[in-house]
Amino acid sequence: MNSRLKFDIENIKSHTYLMGLDEVGWGCIAGDLVLGAVVIHKTFYQEIESWLIDHPWLLDVRDSKKLSEKKRKVIIEKFQSMNKKGLLISLIGQANIEEINALGLAKAFDVCVQRILEKSPSEMLILLDGKRVPGSLKGQNVQLVIKGDDTSFAIGLASVLAKVYRDDLMDRLHSVN
Repeated sequence: MNSRLKFDIENIKSHTYLMGLDEVGWGCIAGDLVLGAVVIHKTFYQEIESWLIDHPWLLDVRDSKKLSEKKRKVIIEKFQSMNKKGLLISLIGQANIEEINALGLAKAFDVCVQRILEKSPSEMLILLDGKRVPGSLKGQNVQLVIKGDDTSFAIGLASVLAKVYRDDLMDRLHSVN
């Protein structure tokens, strides 16, 4: 087992769900802001050894910037096809260019968070890659994790999810023009 999984196991002990959050598109010159979220039930971590036997690719999950495009796509394909038994949920929050221009980046990020929270379990620990808690997460059970996408499995998987989703979106936009 790797340090990212151990980090999550240590942090989920007193919670039923753990959510990893990471964004892509912050400060980009084109395209939407995309926030990836992965919600994981603690049973997944309790059964991690058996999950790793059938899904050794779980050990490859890390900061999306440290993975090739091919590896990111493989991880997401396998993640989406595995039998999740309700233990793993992937969510996307997205703010389009019009929203970013009207609201600014920080408030657009909050819009993404709200869109994710509307579809999430209410009681969970949220692991957020970054150094500040955005306004939309004030009052939530949030733990900031510096370099979280390479420290936490849940944040790493959210990082890969967001990157693959946004890259696919940008490819579709490119093919339209």
